[in-house]
Amino acid sequence: QVHYRSTSRDFSSSVTLLCFHMSPRSVDEFKEIQSLSLEKFPCVVAVDIPGYGASDNPVRSCTIDDIAKAGIEVCDVLGIQRFYAVGSLLGCMICISIAKNNKNRVLGLVLSNFYHWPQNCVINAKSCEDEAAEWQVSKDGSHLIRFWDARSHWLSPDLNNRVVLDEFNFHIKQNESIAQGIKVQDPSTFDLTEYAQHIQCPVVIIVGTQARDMFDKIGFNMSTQLETAKKALRTASVVD
Repeated sequence: QVHYRSTSRDFSSSVTLLCFHMSPRSVDEFKEIQSLSLEKFPCVVAVDIPGYGASDNPVRSCTIDDIAKAGIEVCDVLGIQRFYAVGSLLGCMICISIAKNNKNRVLGLVLSNFYHWPQNCVINAKSCEDEAAEWQVSKDGSHLIRFWDARSHWLSPDLNNRVVLDEFNFHIKQNESIAQGIKVQDPSTFDLTEYAQHIQCPVVIIVGTQARDMFDKIGFNMSTQLETAKKALRTASVVD
């Protein structure tokens, strides 16, 4: 089962935002957006990606396209015909997959902190596809401290607490999938360049300066990779 959280039950008379979170978050990432009174977008549906939040783990190994289909199934069940897809990091890949394969339903894409993985990361991910490592629990609980410390320098204590809860939940679910031999496509192997050629709807890329600076600081060079992503999605507008 796929869990979602919606601000409305009327999907027939309003424009819908369909939101997909980053890893290792959940629908909680869109809590603030959903709490706003949005006259133009009264219907905001946030989806827990399979294996995250309150959604079940995938029952078999799957690709980003398979995960995107789960999002479309949510729309089908709710009777949502057309929508704007909103994504954050991993969620951006899911939105692009949805837009490529459902051109008549996607009105536009909003991609937050969209990251185009460099080629060396792609090569490394493909070489390690069969070597998923289980998350190790420390006897002294220091594994939870590592979660907290990873973002404590730029997130408020309240938000960091929410992120830690999501990450803890994700790793528990991931260990269950690994034990069953279930693998999910690494986002870095998603072929953005090929998919971007099929995107026909308007695209807006939102760049969070703090997130960009944090990724640059830890060696992921987001500034450069964002430029690569913008070149792939040539018609995209960028908001800093």
